[in-house]
Amino acid sequence: MQHFKNIYILADAYRMDNDEELYIGHVAPEGIYLSWKHFLFGYSDNSDNINVAVHEMSHALLFNNYFAKYGVDKNFRANYERFSTTTGPILADVITKRQSYLRNYALTNIHEFWAVSVEAFLKTRQILKSICLNCMMHYAVC
Repeated sequence: MQHFKNIYILADAYRMDNDEELYIGHVAPEGIYLSWKHFLFGYSDNSDNINVAVHEMSHALLFNNYFAKYGVDKNFRANYERFSTTTGPILADVITKRQSYLRNYALTNIHEFWAVSVEAFLKTRQILKSICLNCMMHYAVC
């Protein structure tokens, strides 16, 4: 990822600026930030769909190939636009019904839906695949 020159590793959860919220990772134009404690936790259980490293790298991949001024991968951009378009009705339905295989943080916005979906895909691929097949048949997306 050409845009990102630095990955910052912090010992544990952290606060940014005057924000009271605790963070375990985030992506900013100046770098990728990760809590080491939560990084290790993400690889300790392969059945929970939680991995801060995968999550933040998903955001970094999106930023690098969609928002950055250089290094844009045209295929990634086109596929992300397709992802955004085809998942819109699904995301709206999931938000309304509050039923999802993905954790609730995925319902924050399309970018979090993307990152949480990547986590689920990489950690519990077979379960997600069967759920997605049912979902695609219901919404007629493929």
